[in-house]
Amino acid sequence: MKKSITLKSGLQLEIRIPNVEDAQPVLNFIDIISSESDNLTFGPGEFGISLEKEKNYFSHLKENKDNIFVIGLIDGEIVCVSDMSTGKRKRMRHAGEIHISVQKKYWNHGIGRTVLSELIKWGKEIRKLRKIDLQVKEGNDPAIHLYISLGFQEEGRISRGYQIDGKFYTLICMGLEL
Repeated sequence: MKKSITLKSGLQLEIRIPNVEDAQPVLNFIDIISSESDNLTFGPGEFGISLEKEKNYFSHLKENKDNIFVIGLIDGEIVCVSDMSTGKRKRMRHAGEIHISVQKKYWNHGIGRTVLSELIKWGKEIRKLRKIDLQVKEGNDPAIHLYISLGFQEEGRISRGYQIDGKFYTLICMGLEL
C-alpha cells in the first residue's frame, strides 16, 4: 500500500508500509507520542521494542498477508502509525484488530480518519474481513466520535482496563461489522 492523499487542511499525507530504514524514525515517533497523551497503552519509556526487533518486524511486513502496518508522513515526517492484525486461526481469520496513533500537533487534520478509512478498505477488499475491533479509553471523546462516524459501535466495556499513576480507567470495546 502506498498512497498520497490531500487532507482537508491542504496538507499532503503519504501513507505507506514502512521499510527497515524507517525503524528508528518510527521509534522516535513512539517516543514523542508516548508523552503527549494518556490514551495510549504505554507511557514514556514503556514501549519496550528495540531497534533490532523493529527492523526485523519491518523487514517481514510485505510478506505478511495477515497484518498490515502503515506510517503516515507529511513532508517526510512520520505523523501517524497504524496497524491491523487478523486472527491466525481459521475460526478467527474473519476479524481484525486496529490501532492508530497520531502526533498531537497533527490532531484535527483528518489524518486519523484518512488512515483508518484506508485500513478498513484494505480489510474489506484484500483480506475479506467481516469484522474490525478496537479498544479506546473512556473519556477519549475525539477518538470515540471518530470511530462512531466510521461506523464502529460500542460492544462492551472492560472496567479497570487501564491503570495510569494508580488510577483505573475503563476501556470501551468497539466493533465494525463489514
